Amino acid sequence: MEKIHNILFRQLKRLNLSESKPPKTIEDWQSFLNHIHRAYLDFDQNRLMNNRSQEIASREYQELYRNLEDAESIAHIGSWIIDLKTNVARGSAEADRIIGKDREASPSTFEEFLEIVYPADQDFCQKSIQNSIEQGINLEQEIRVKVADTIRWVRMQGRPVFNEKDHHIEKLQGTIIDITENRLEIKRKSMEERVLRVLAGTESLVTVIRNVLQTICETFNWKLGVFWLWDEEKQLLIRQEIWGENTEIINTYLESIPETTISPHSHFLIRKVWETSHPHWLGITKEKVAEYKELAKKLGIHTVYGFPVITHEKPISVLEMLDFYSVSDKKITDLTIESISLISKQLGLFLEKKRAQEHEERLNQELILTARRAGMAEVATSVLHNVGNILNSVNVSVNLLQEKLENSTLLAGFVKINRQLKEHVMDFNQYIMENPQGQQLPKYLNLLEEALTEERVNVAEEIKSLSKNVEHIKEVISTQQLLVTTVGYVESVSIATLIEDAIKIVGFNINYAIAYLYTYQENVSLNKVKTMQILVNLVRNAKDALMESTQEIKKLTFEIKQKDSNTIQVNITDNGVGIQPENMSRIFSFGFTTKKKGHGFGLHTSALLAKEMGGSIKAISEGQGKGATFILELPLKKESINE
Repeated sequence: MEKIHNILFRQLKRLNLSESKPPKTIEDWQSFLNHIHRAYLDFDQNRLMNNRSQEIASREYQELYRNLEDAESIAHIGSWIIDLKTNVARGSAEADRIIGKDREASPSTFEEFLEIVYPADQDFCQKSIQNSIEQGINLEQEIRVKVADTIRWVRMQGRPVFNEKDHHIEKLQGTIIDITENRLEIKRKSMEERVLRVLAGTESLVTVIRNVLQTICETFNWKLGVFWLWDEEKQLLIRQEIWGENTEIINTYLESIPETTISPHSHFLIRKVWETSHPHWLGITKEKVAEYKELAKKLGIHTVYGFPVITHEKPISVLEMLDFYSVSDKKITDLTIESISLISKQLGLFLEKKRAQEHEERLNQELILTARRAGMAEVATSVLHNVGNILNSVNVSVNLLQEKLENSTLLAGFVKINRQLKEHVMDFNQYIMENPQGQQLPKYLNLLEEALTEERVNVAEEIKSLSKNVEHIKEVISTQQLLVTTVGYVESVSIATLIEDAIKIVGFNINYAIAYLYTYQENVSLNKVKTMQILVNLVRNAKDALMESTQEIKKLTFEIKQKDSNTIQVNITDNGVGIQPENMSRIFSFGFTTKKKGHGFGLHTSALLAKEMGGSIKAISEGQGKGATFILELPLKKESINE
């Protein structure tokens, strides 16, 4: 016989019955059956209560589970468990969505999970998880995963779960969150900062554009970027620069699209960008755009983006970006458009600034050329004037020599004596001793010697003066020829010598008191031509100020000193007419002059030349009639390098 059920056993025991001791009377049987009936009723009631409790608990659990899934979906945080015994990796609905896993598919093994990790991150991911398991420490890692045709960044955090009995790790559980947008936002900000630093620098246009293209492409994982710049004269877009992830992509692009110039209205994508001044993008394979047919075929390029670079509300260039992903797979966000639009705006300002600088440089070169020509005319006039004055002295010397030759009686006296000597060759002693005329001959010869000596000294002085004046003419002309040079080179020069040459060219008379205060006399490496042009302009300016002054003693002081370890300073001070306060800010402006016959080129040109050499010019004056000091500062270099 089978073992009696527990409920029946309890009822028999309560009635003091057993298998071997059944009820004896009808009343005993009725009592026994009543006890069994109540027992069944109690059992049914308990079972009903248990079922009810389980039903309630199940609904609450399901509600909590749904709430948890909703919370995960709202927060975009998924949960996961890796069972170390079964090697099965399970994730919540949100976790599966994040990694692109089919919810209906069977659970993945740990190895299958690793397959969706980006290849470059697989080793790091596996080692991090193994390290967490082996050392019993928390897990935290940021890795890339492959979701469809895109790459997403995720952050995984987890902790080991220990078995209560043997304290061995049986599970690893945690959370997973998609941080792609956060990473992209960081990269976007980094990109914006990097591009702004590049644009704020002094790099060439080509360098700036290449860096901008590279930065944008690397930020958004785009494979190639092209910069098309508008040429106003040709009315065409010119391909200015191209950057690619590798040489193969660049070469394939150049083979497929060899044109270096295009009309903005003949190109499908660029026409849209050009006509709307807004970004546009298109799927190459879907829209079958002719311009990119070969690229789609050879490289698998799926999407092309076009961004306008705008100044004064109209486009001046287009950024063309190529990507392997299709528009549907890799949607471009408003934040991305905003970031690139900001860069495009800054790039537009940079291009406008560059064009303005180039235009200014052309104007400056033209102004310098004009000023040099005008200055050369002044120098030529000054040289002719100086040479003319010297020639006057030469002419005086020549006239004096000619007059001495024409009016000299010494030669006639010598001829007369010589004739007498010839006549008395045979009786010379008697003629000297006895003849009255012969007796006067020695005395006359002494007088003739004195006269010849005096005349010789006078002629020698005139010849010396004549030679000095001729040499002066040669020096002035030679120095002036230096200024005719158009280029010039950096060479070792003496500023003191250049000042002397400038004074020779400009010319000063003896009524000027010139002082030289040179505390620095070493040679320096400078562009001799440009420095000479500056000094001639400053010396001429000082001379003009002194000529207009009513000072009895006209003073001019030249000072050369070392300002600091990197700077040589030349001060030119005069006690001339000075500079009025209202003119101090304008004296170096193009065309400004207070002279009746001035053209306003000299000081402006000097300032430009000093700037070209890395130096500067400034003026100091206490006002009208109080003189002025012009301070020229130039970089101090001790090595001679061609400029």
